[in-house]
Amino acid sequence: SQAFTHLEDCAQRGLPLSSEAKDAITDAAVMSLTQPETRKRLLAALTSVIRAENDVDAATFCIDLLFQLGCNNSGSGVQVSRAETADHLEPVAVLICGFAGSSFGLLNPVVQFYRRLRPAWRVVAAIGVGLHGSVGIEAQREQHDAIARSLAGCNKLIVHAISNFGHGLWVSLLKSHPDLGLRLAACVFDCGADRGTGGGGILNPLQFAYVVIDTVWMAIGTNNISIPGPHGASLSAFTPNELKPPIERAAQAMCTPKQIK
Repeated sequence: SQAFTHLEDCAQRGLPLSSEAKDAITDAAVMSLTQPETRKRLLAALTSVIRAENDVDAATFCIDLLFQLGCNNSGSGVQVSRAETADHLEPVAVLICGFAGSSFGLLNPVVQFYRRLRPAWRVVAAIGVGLHGSVGIEAQREQHDAIARSLAGCNKLIVHAISNFGHGLWVSLLKSHPDLGLRLAACVFDCGADRGTGGGGILNPLQFAYVVIDTVWMAIGTNNISIPGPHGASLSAFTPNELKPPIERAAQAMCTPKQIK
């Protein structure tokens, strides 16, 4: 609750976010990975601070955290679709690693493709934990363990990694559970990210700002986020003229001093 009080004070009263406030908000972000209602409330509160534009530091902190959360729109859970055969024998498992900004709903067409192609296979879908740094380590470990458990009993593994984010999940999973590599039968690399024009695969700040904007906007739309606007209006993905400009400014402020690899 402290996290939301800090965010409300920043959005409505223009108070800056102290280091203690940022720690509380980050803790709430970790909780939101397994608590959908907390997640939706937090996304809205972060968006409100960005929309208010009361403090550049607060806006850049909130857009950064909103971007991290927006990389995964279904939390840190794992979705398992079991075989449709009478004996329920599942010699092969497919692991679908979702792209940044995806949700289980967006991954469902890929899941159904494998269900139709091989009804006897187990299909597992997961989206990497978007939180980076030390705050996301424990959540990532728990997710990796859950994925490994969901693949138990299948002798062969096919990995379908979508874009850089999906590939990153598979690489980190393989590091924490190297035994999965012994069962690997095939990898499907689906969609590669634009490597940019700066050479060496480095996106320039403006390019990365657009990645942030698109990911955040997808999170707002996917999660049906709405926040109070002027004169009793409600701002959401359906009011881009009012809501998107401050998001763009915050993203540019976040990315301008950085070269993102």
